[in-house]
Amino acid sequence: MNAQTLKGIVVDENNKPLEFVNIAILNAKDSAFVNGVISGLDGTFSIPDIKESQMLRFSIVGYKQDISLVPMLLLEIFKCFPIPSNLMKS
Repeated sequence: MNAQTLKGIVVDENNKPLEFVNIAILNAKDSAFVNGVISGLDGTFSIPDIKESQMLRFSIVGYKQDISLVPMLLLEIFKCFPIPSNLMKS
């Protein structure tokens, strides 16, 4: 597949948009960092020139980090789940 633009939205466990989520684009072979974007105030993001040979890593404070293969569809919803409070205590 040629490089295309992936558009999506990041939501929480209640399907509410999450702002300022770090979205890293990684090489699927070796997890090397390729590029990155941050979700907007409405949880949306757009990644130009993305390839099927890449992965997405979603991270935001207080939520579990998630890694996803680049989806076949170019408009996706990605859900983030909070870290249980008993795991956040030091």
